Amino acid sequence: MKILKFIIIITIIGLLSSNFLQSQTLVIKRTDVDDADANFVTATYMFGIDIVIEDIENTHLAAFFLTFDHADYVKFSGYTIGDFGEKGEVLQGQIDDLATNTSTLSLAIYSGENSSINVNPVLVHLDFVVLQTAPNEDEIKFEFSGAIAETADSGKEFQVKSEDKTFIVHGFDDIWPGDSNRDGIVDTRDHANVGIYLGLGAEPNGKRTFKRKNASTNFYPQRVLVWDQADATFADGDGDGDISLTDGLVVFMNMGNLGQPKGKIKQIITQREDEFDSDIVSVPVSINAEEEYTAIIGYLDIDSDNYEYMGIKKGELFDNRDYSIISDKKNNGFLIGINSKEDFISKEGIAFEVLLKLRNNIPVPKTIKLLKTTGLSPNNYTFPINNYTSVDEDKNFAINLINNTLELKSISYFKGLIIITNINGNIIYNQNINFIDNYSLNIENYLNGTYFVSIIGSGIIHSEKIIISQ
Repeated sequence: MKILKFIIIITIIGLLSSNFLQSQTLVIKRTDVDDADANFVTATYMFGIDIVIEDIENTHLAAFFLTFDHADYVKFSGYTIGDFGEKGEVLQGQIDDLATNTSTLSLAIYSGENSSINVNPVLVHLDFVVLQTAPNEDEIKFEFSGAIAETADSGKEFQVKSEDKTFIVHGFDDIWPGDSNRDGIVDTRDHANVGIYLGLGAEPNGKRTFKRKNASTNFYPQRVLVWDQADATFADGDGDGDISLTDGLVVFMNMGNLGQPKGKIKQIITQREDEFDSDIVSVPVSINAEEEYTAIIGYLDIDSDNYEYMGIKKGELFDNRDYSIISDKKNNGFLIGINSKEDFISKEGIAFEVLLKLRNNIPVPKTIKLLKTTGLSPNNYTFPINNYTSVDEDKNFAINLINNTLELKSISYFKGLIIITNINGNIIYNQNINFIDNYSLNIENYLNGTYFVSIIGSGIIHSEKIIISQ
């Protein structure tokens, strides 16, 4: 009986040329991923689609042909009936065309009774598998033909429009560690792609990432399955499936190396962090490494209840050097290094300044502890850095308490903010200041006790403790 029905329905499909074209439309909807990822399929993975007929009511029968190309690596896996439920039937056949490398599914779906689904039913669900031989960035096209439907009201079949669908293949591709923008050379621009995708893969977010087998940071092509966010794949320099500061370090390791250009990722110049708002303060960090280094990577022990980490800016050791910075603000991480394999740092000095925004208007910290800090040698081996200091290095200001007057003196023009807090951290005075030589404040109404005076602005911080005893 099913064979007879199949023959009858397919015969109807063949006779559709004389029928009037209706507004109803067959569409393909992905079921295995979110809409944001519905435009691609991934090699070695199964993907599912629903065939939905839109803008129709009370349909109880539909039939169509669905043809897909690249039948050598796209394989039909099976089907399940859609909204027609237990009484419904699906009649399915498949014809492969080796000459065109296509495969055509013939599908007829019947509700099994004259009753029907009222609005936009899912006719059938189809599963497909993409083999590992699928070329990356290839396209798979699904095309409908001969689509008909019938409603319970009319009892007459009519032709249905359809929307074809194309999917991009995420297959296996080569990554050259450090060349994150795939332009064939490792340079400062590769840090930008690492910074854009920093943190991807470290936490579940619905985006698949894939580790490289036998991953190495050495500069040669290594095969990897392209991630859901395709461009991020090539920022994973160490191959662990996460984008972290370490991947930025791999860029420094392979700086200047030439690979195979692909030209598929938009070129973005690394954003320097030299400019910052006047309400952000800085704490200089002096490094005295036992060995020469080209880059420093590490994390900061910051009291997040009182300070917001805004990143770092270069210190005097990186003056007159082409450098790059990546700040992992979520994890209080930092990376700074020289964009040249011919240069290195061999002396003690201010390597960078930690940029902080005060949350509770408390005094700026005099010191910040570095955690898991590592230097990269000119020969590409890493070593721990333990010898550092972070102190208030500013010498621009002098704060003096004379009788009932607080006098602030500056050796240069200054525009910023003065904050006075008591021993409990409560703000006593908060005022924008703009002066060339000095600034005076009458404090005769202040209670006796300990106070902190902080001058903040233009990348400068100066804090001093004063004791009032009148």
